[in-house]
Amino acid sequence: MTNHDVIYHVTSAFSGFSAGTQSAELDAEGVLPVPLFDALKDGPDKLYAILDAGRVPFLAERLELGGLKGRMIYRSNRVMRSLEEGDDPLAEVSPWLIELSADDKIVRDFFCADPDENWQMMPARAGILLRSSLTPDKVLRRFMRLSQLPDEAGADLFFRFQEPGMLGALCRAVPTDVVASILDGISAVIWTEDTVIEGQWQAHILRPTVGLQSSGWHAPKIDGVVRHAFAEVINRRRAHLILRDSDIAPSERTSMIDDLVHLLGASQSSSDAMLHHLRLVAIAPPADRPYWRHMVDKGDISLAFINRRMHDHYIPAETFSK
Repeated sequence: MTNHDVIYHVTSAFSGFSAGTQSAELDAEGVLPVPLFDALKDGPDKLYAILDAGRVPFLAERLELGGLKGRMIYRSNRVMRSLEEGDDPLAEVSPWLIELSADDKIVRDFFCADPDENWQMMPARAGILLRSSLTPDKVLRRFMRLSQLPDEAGADLFFRFQEPGMLGALCRAVPTDVVASILDGISAVIWTEDTVIEGQWQAHILRPTVGLQSSGWHAPKIDGVVRHAFAEVINRRRAHLILRDSDIAPSERTSMIDDLVHLLGASQSSSDAMLHHLRLVAIAPPADRPYWRHMVDKGDISLAFINRRMHDHYIPAETFSK
C-alpha cells in the first residue's frame, strides 16, 4: 500500500442541499463542511465532474438545459468509425466528463440527498468531482486510458473510476510512479459516501502529496492488492448501510465499523448474524477478542456456531437467539 503518496481527508457529516436551494445562496457553514467547500473553490484549478449516465437519468438533456458541455469517456466501435456522438449506444451508460464552476446547479445536485428533489445524486452514487489544471482534452484522454486496465494475465478489465471511492482505492494500492501518472495535473478527487446515520453523508477528499512527480505514463494493473483495496471500499460501504439500518444505538455504531468490515471480508453469513457477533464481541473481555477473530478468520465453522459458543460462554443465563 502506498498511502504516503496521497493525502486523504474525510469531512464531518452533513445532510446536503435541500430542494429549492442554490449553492450560490449558501455559505460554507450553511450546508457543506468547510474543507469540502474550500476544496471546490480554492486555487486556480478547473472543477470537473465525472458522472455516470447509468445513474443520472437524462444526463445529456440536463447538461444541455444547464448550458454545460459533457463529453463521453466510453466510446463504442460505432463512434470510433466516425458516427455522431449522439448516436452512440453507450451514451446512456458511459461516464461523462463535464467542466463546471462551483456555483453550477449540477454541483448542488451532486451534494443533494433530499427525496423531494428530483435531481438528487448522493443516494445514487452518481460519480466524482476533480480539481485539475489540465485542459478538458487532457483529462478526457487520461480517463479513457483508465477505463480499461490489464490484470496479471494481461486481460483488459473495465475499471469504474467514476464509482465513488474506487479511484482513491487504486491510488492507495499501486506503486508511487503509477500514482503520479494517475494524479498528474489533478489536485483533488472528491466523492461522497453514506454514514451509519440515516440522512447523513461524508465527503472524501484525496490529494497527491506535495512533490509527487510524474515521469510519464505508467499503467495501473488490477492485481490481488488492488482487488483487496476495491473490496475494502465495497465492504466499508456495506458496513455503513447495515449499521445504519440496524437497531444498534447510533452512538455505538461508529465503533463497530472496522469489525464489521472485517466480518464482511471473512464471512458469508447474514447481516443479522454479523450484528449479533458484534454485540457479543462488545461483551467479551478485550483479551479474548483476538481469539474470536481468529476463529472467524479460519473459516472452517459457521459464524452462527461461533456466536453460540460466545453466548454460552459469556451470557449462559440468557436464551440464545440466532
